[in-house]
Amino acid sequence: MKPTYTNFAGLAEAWLADKVKPRLEPGTVERYEWALAALRKHFTGLNGGLAASCAEWSRTRRAEVSPRTFNAELSVLRSVLHYGTRHGKPKDNPAEDIEEQRVIKPVLPTPSRDQLTALLAKLRENKAHEAADTIEFLCATGCRRAEAEALTWGDADFTTGTLTIGRDGNTKNGQARVVPMTEALVKLLTAWKARLPDYMTDPEDRLISGRDHRAAIRRAETECNLPHYRAWHTWRSYFITEALLAGVDAASIARFVGHQDGGSLVYRTYGRVHDAHLKAMAAKII
Repeated sequence: MKPTYTNFAGLAEAWLADKVKPRLEPGTVERYEWALAALRKHFTGLNGGLAASCAEWSRTRRAEVSPRTFNAELSVLRSVLHYGTRHGKPKDNPAEDIEEQRVIKPVLPTPSRDQLTALLAKLRENKAHEAADTIEFLCATGCRRAEAEALTWGDADFTTGTLTIGRDGNTKNGQARVVPMTEALVKLLTAWKARLPDYMTDPEDRLISGRDHRAAIRRAETECNLPHYRAWHTWRSYFITEALLAGVDAASIARFVGHQDGGSLVYRTYGRVHDAHLKAMAAKII
């Protein structure tokens, strides 16, 4: 059925209803709606002057928002106008001629092994045992947050020494993966099983609670004079970085963490080393 609209706002609503809301998660839909709310302030009609409106929007928004926000709004604008051109209005999509802004990604800190040890010790000293357990678990698996929160004791097979991640399809690519349990993970889960009552380790029981431990972690970071790490993803980064430093090939790491590119993202995103390791490597250079 051909959509009916007379202006930019109507076109945007038609695009949302047809292409976005039926296909994407609510969180993603909400981000698109935020972008459209900003775009509606700059765009009204779809007849003459659309190219001038695009140029004016580009000039104004580049000065108002970050490159990442600008690019996100530009992507939505292109999609909306492209949808319109397929249905006869507007005739052209001048947003395709607008250049994206360059986004400089900050280097997020990842703790060294000594820093992680200090952080975990401080958390336990502060009686934040669940926070420490959660961090240890994430550092031993490299799981994403949603993946980790969905894992149950039934996913950990001590007979085969494997962990099934995403059995419910709740992974970034929608596919489950079965990976060997590392020695650190086996040791950690064995210790948990020994101290927990049997009714908390049934196959359907969650391995971690998923509760928000940011306050406890921030306190421990401050008391240890450590950087404030990016919650959750920091520990995935730690797993990948430590695996690289241990000499594990990128393709194997990619399988552990659920990348499907054979390891190129691992090298491109996580192929950085700690200062102490870099100094040790420098000592080997004659």
